Amino acid sequence: MQNNGFVKIIGFLMFLLGGCAVFLSFVGVNISLFSALEKLGSGTAFTIKLVIMILGIVISVLANTNKKEEDDEKDMYMHRNDNY
Repeated sequence: MQNNGFVKIIGFLMFLLGGCAVFLSFVGVNISLFSALEKLGSGTAFTIKLVIMILGIVISVLANTNKKEEDDEKDMYMHRNDNY
């Protein structure tokens, strides 16, 4: 994938934004971007913010993995076991 850096930044920003929103909601401050979520209820808003954080981590980790390198290692392992 050519846009790995861009995808990592998007994932990190999602994690950072979700983390700031969760932290600030504990203090009593709401980010205007998430003000519509607060209308759904504090528990639902908190859950959605946590999901945003988790998705940010997942996106960053998946963007960090090198699928071709993993496939090469898997093929090498499979060929090594063919000798038995």
